[in-house]
Amino acid sequence: MAKRQIGLFGGSFDPPHIMHETLIDRFLASELCDEVWVLPAAASPFKENGHFTTFEHRLEMAKLAFGYLENVRVCDIERHLPQPSYTIQTVEFLLAKYPEYGFRICIGGDNLASFHKWKDAEKILRLTKVLVAERPDVSTIAAKNSPSFIVVPHKPQACSSTEVRKKLSMQSRSSIHQMPLNPVITDYILQNNLYVNT
Repeated sequence: MAKRQIGLFGGSFDPPHIMHETLIDRFLASELCDEVWVLPAAASPFKENGHFTTFEHRLEMAKLAFGYLENVRVCDIERHLPQPSYTIQTVEFLLAKYPEYGFRICIGGDNLASFHKWKDAEKILRLTKVLVAERPDVSTIAAKNSPSFIVVPHKPQACSSTEVRKKLSMQSRSSIHQMPLNPVITDYILQNNLYVNT
């Protein structure tokens, strides 16, 4: 019997936005994974010197943003692993804990160019496949010619957590309602006074 395939969608989710939800939908629609596990990073190795909202807030926002989606599970696994959060240690931990599952890394096409900088990138590719949300640029086109990556159809839109944080810190809080955020995330940010003077 074929193993159930789990897509691992990691990130800071600081905050989670509508494009994250769209990406999850695309990965599931590809039928290349049966479930998607959302993994908020406890501490990203690429953001050690940047602003980072507490893990508890980011985990709660991820649950609010994605927890209601079918075949999606929000996990706090990386909180219990050594820091900073490296994908290779997460993959090895999950393969050992859940031998009945297969795992696939899910990334946006914008992350493909820096994939070679990930810790033990070649080992990650030996242990699992990487699903890449398509982008109409050279890096994604190149991935189509690699056996290590599987490109998933996707129509990207300009949206990033960094830009959302920047706007929230510089503009009137009323502008949050025009941002690409699920209303439950908007409410959570306002209730907890997040992203003020970041």
